[in-house]
Amino acid sequence: MATIGDPRAEAEVYLKQNNVKQLFRDLGTKLMFERPTDPNACGRPRGAFPGDARIQNAAAARRFLLKTLEEMQEDRSASFFTDQDVRACFQALDPNNTGKVSVQQYDHALKSLGIEEPKHPLNPQQKTIDKDQFIQNVSLELKMESSP
Repeated sequence: MATIGDPRAEAEVYLKQNNVKQLFRDLGTKLMFERPTDPNACGRPRGAFPGDARIQNAAAARRFLLKTLEEMQEDRSASFFTDQDVRACFQALDPNNTGKVSVQQYDHALKSLGIEEPKHPLNPQQKTIDKDQFIQNVSLELKMESSP
């Protein structure tokens, strides 16, 4: 008799192996940036008739998502966040211009950028991170997160 695995654990493995969470983060980010007319439109709305604006909105939303997925597939190494965004993130965490932030602030910044599990964690004894290291590490994490 075959054993049945934990479906939740199997789903989590699938999500990690196929970068599905990153895909949805990227799509969500793109939706917020582009703000299509009706991103929730899907299929033919109930009671819609040919020529109904709701059908046109649904088709536009599908085209937007397909175009976005194609762009993401063409350049999986591209990150939505630029170096300028990473620098702005540091500035927001260092309003007194001390040139460094706490490791907790750094971890929070990574989570805010969608990086739950850094590929290159900091030294456990490290208490602060300077601006150059912050920019270098965050940029590297973003690049690794967006790589297949």
